[in-house]
Amino acid sequence: MPTSNPYAIVHFIEKLMEMKPQSILDVGPGFGKYGFLAREYLEVWFWRIKKSEWKIRIDCLEAYEPYISVVHKYIYDNIYIGDVREFPLHTLPNYDVIIFSDVIEHMEKDVGKKVLARLYGKANKAVLVSTPAEWYGAMKGCKPDDFESHVCYWAPEEILAIYKNTEIIYSGSEKGKKTYLAVIKKNS
Repeated sequence: MPTSNPYAIVHFIEKLMEMKPQSILDVGPGFGKYGFLAREYLEVWFWRIKKSEWKIRIDCLEAYEPYISVVHKYIYDNIYIGDVREFPLHTLPNYDVIIFSDVIEHMEKDVGKKVLARLYGKANKAVLVSTPAEWYGAMKGCKPDDFESHVCYWAPEEILAIYKNTEIIYSGSEKGKKTYLAVIKKNS
């Protein structure tokens, strides 16, 4: 389904407001929640209400085109359709912040590491990764082509082992609601 655990939302917004990005790439936007919230708290919050007043470039990369709606078309400046595992990221500009929310658990570990490294290379300030903080076993998606199956668990320690300059923020306290946000910062 094109949604994710809601418990990390406030942490995403706090980090985005703290980093003040001028450009964002939302990889796997699903319903478009983070693009919408980024517009609200990085634009509307500062009285840039009309689209013509917006200053921040917010793009998305979605693998499953049927998820794209009128919301996406309004909120995002550019919508790219493609699987991040194969998408030619070199054709895109760099972004201050890349949002990679509830996507990495849908790919095998070695593939996830490669994708994360490619995204890190395209980020000027940080990559924000959220993923379940617990593993419940593999979960099958509704359709074989919808990119929804959970195939791999990422312990926070695994991300910390690769990217030393990472802040881990936990949210949700009940089983099935635990998630974490890894703020993988670029070295200054």
